[in-house]
Amino acid sequence: MPASNRKKQTSSLYFAPWFRLWQAIYRQLCSMELAIVLLIVLGLACVMGSLLPQENVVATDRIQFQFADFYPYAKAMGWFTLFSSPWFLALEGLFFLSVSLGSFHWLKPAYKQISQTVFLSKPNIEAFTRRKLNIPLPLVSSLPEAVAWLENRLKFRFAIRAISPSLWLISGQKGWLGRVGPMVVHAGIVILLSACLVGAFTDFLGQQVAAPTEKFFLSEAAVLNTSTPRPWWLGTVPAWQVRIDDFTMRFYPQAPAKVAQYETKLSILDPYTHRTLASGALSVNHPFQYDGVSFYQASYQQTAGHFVKIGTAATEKLMATETLVGRPYVKKVISPQVTLWFFPLSRLTDGVQRNQLQVFAQVNGVLQGFGKKVSIAQKESATLIEGDAPTVFKGVSLQYIKPEIATGVQFKGATEVATLYFSFIVLAFGFLLSQIPHWQVWGVLERNNQGALQLSLAWRAKKQLPVLEAKLTQAISETTEEQE
Repeated sequence: MPASNRKKQTSSLYFAPWFRLWQAIYRQLCSMELAIVLLIVLGLACVMGSLLPQENVVATDRIQFQFADFYPYAKAMGWFTLFSSPWFLALEGLFFLSVSLGSFHWLKPAYKQISQTVFLSKPNIEAFTRRKLNIPLPLVSSLPEAVAWLENRLKFRFAIRAISPSLWLISGQKGWLGRVGPMVVHAGIVILLSACLVGAFTDFLGQQVAAPTEKFFLSEAAVLNTSTPRPWWLGTVPAWQVRIDDFTMRFYPQAPAKVAQYETKLSILDPYTHRTLASGALSVNHPFQYDGVSFYQASYQQTAGHFVKIGTAATEKLMATETLVGRPYVKKVISPQVTLWFFPLSRLTDGVQRNQLQVFAQVNGVLQGFGKKVSIAQKESATLIEGDAPTVFKGVSLQYIKPEIATGVQFKGATEVATLYFSFIVLAFGFLLSQIPHWQVWGVLERNNQGALQLSLAWRAKKQLPVLEAKLTQAISETTEEQE
């Protein structure tokens, strides 16, 4: 194709309305102003999501009660699933696009500025009237010696273009890592946003309450929420089975009724072979992590189980699953004539809330002492207190060991966490590099009519003038002292 035709085609393409529209959109997406506005809006949205209850943390019925008639409208706007709402994800995606395009748009000229050597002609350098420094160099006798002296004293890396035997153009840089720093920072931001977008479509959060020795599958937990509604969610929930091995509570010595810490020990099991894949412990503020899934101590609650030692037999668990007059109970047959009824209750004893079991006897089919006051001498009921010594009732030794406490385990799948940590490291590294000052100067080395060497330097930043002048003055003074 002739050059004239190519020029005509390019010109017509440039003036095409759709092309001009795309250029305007591209410039806007690359602008720093749009990125700042989006960042502010996202920050305000995150504050809003922190103040409003979210359905993956707070029960839906509690949110409905709190917001009453306004709940359906707020729900439709995504207030209670804010971080997975379509508008928040759209803002996050637009911010990612803006920062990514802006980074690559800025990257090319920055790379060229570092990698390419740029020489300025003598008239151009003389045009830097407010940024020019002219210093005679009586200490050296040739142009090569002058360049070597400058590199040694100023620690610049100079490139040379010889115009004539008595006129050289020089281009120098120092601290080029400081120019790389912003590139690394932009790369860290892109990595961070990429990880957030991946997490927005793959994360999940669940919770299960289980007692020691109980097992549950992550995919069948009582509460399981995905970061994005199911049709758009791209993640998977591992098929592991979790077994609760133990749950312990520690109390403050000075306040026995106040819990100081509680800890859960659990095992991750292969769902097919039931082989233990991993075991660990978790407590408040100390999660357990395995293969991208984090397990947190969420809560605890008392179950219907109670550990009791009857007679000389081993400790057994009684489950109070039936009710009588609204009170849960469990029956235990002691002999053909006697059956014991255990009613759990909790009372304040010596200033401490302690779990108790009230025991009644059913003798020959008649429940004795239940529902009416009886004298202690009649021994028609007994009260067992958690942790106390055994009590003999109806000729049977009874001891209340402890109630069964179920642990609340919250689990969160966030495969992007490692990438997020890596992005923070990249950001910190880029920030440190950015603190290194980057110098870029251009100059003319020439021998004037009197035969003396003259150096003319020009640079971009005005603030470099006093620093560079002081360094050159000091270098000349030191060289003069060395020669003397």
